[in-house]
Amino acid sequence: MNDYPTWFVQEAPGSHGPAIVRLFEDGAQKFVLARELLDAMERAQMMSAELWKTEVMENMPELATFDFMELFKMLDKKDMQEIEFVRTPIRRTKHRVIFIPYHAGGYIIPAVDLLMELIHDTISVRKILQDVTEDKLSIICDILLNCFTTEEVKDLRFVKLTQVEKMKKDVLTQLQERVPDAFLKHKQEVYRVGLQGFTLKDLQNELERLGLVKTFPFIVEDYSEFVFEWTELEKKEEVLRTCDMHDALELCQRYALLSRHMELVDFLHYSGACSRLKMKCHRCRDAAAAKKEQTEKELEEKKGEGSNCQKEDDQVETLEKKLAAIDPNSETVAET
Repeated sequence: MNDYPTWFVQEAPGSHGPAIVRLFEDGAQKFVLARELLDAMERAQMMSAELWKTEVMENMPELATFDFMELFKMLDKKDMQEIEFVRTPIRRTKHRVIFIPYHAGGYIIPAVDLLMELIHDTISVRKILQDVTEDKLSIICDILLNCFTTEEVKDLRFVKLTQVEKMKKDVLTQLQERVPDAFLKHKQEVYRVGLQGFTLKDLQNELERLGLVKTFPFIVEDYSEFVFEWTELEKKEEVLRTCDMHDALELCQRYALLSRHMELVDFLHYSGACSRLKMKCHRCRDAAAAKKEQTEKELEEKKGEGSNCQKEDDQVETLEKKLAAIDPNSETVAET
């Protein structure tokens, strides 16, 4: 690799060839890396590449992205036809995202996955939230929040792996220095679940035993029932197991932690992670209500016009079905 570094990047610097760009897919979101797009345009010697370099890209962060639909407004039809977009789904294991090669070398991951890794480490690996006082909890939340207001991460979809490791070390150091008692104290382990599985009451008792009700007084009332229902739905065996209890406890804590900072919920929302993470998202709920209102308005307009036309009757029927599918109380919005 040291002798032939250009073999291990997407294209050798200064080379020419077709414009090939990865189209990242993360749930319903589709987007491209802005600089990867520019490099591809330059490689294909497209006429608009220089204009893009000076007018569009000059002050953009290195890891800036464009939504795929935005490109149809930003590039003319001829340019779009010249570019080959390669679908690239973002893949994940249970607790981690698969590293994504960066076209200029190294690796990147979605910033939202960095947040989820930090939360998982705080909740389930280090168990820092057990039996924590309000003042200590505020400090822990601030440490996590501050990570995502820095210029390296703010408003970006991706973060470099080198930056990820640095941020993880910074968070660990701050936790050790600012909340040493919560970091170092003895932690309770989750009870092993018997062959009969566990019930909602068992989950609630475990939240109490682990000191999580002291940390989040509302955690049982606000989240345990919803989380238990979701865990029951997602179980891989006939009965709920110890691993399911771990997942349910983490999910309860995640919801309770994020509810303290709407900035983090907004960050997840704009990253398109609400549905995947089963988040209670106020912005998704508002969007569902607005979508319902708009559909009702369109339906009333169609009915008010009257119709002797089969095509318009079909449109009314389509709107009625669309309206029936919208839950105004939904906290995640399905794509239609």
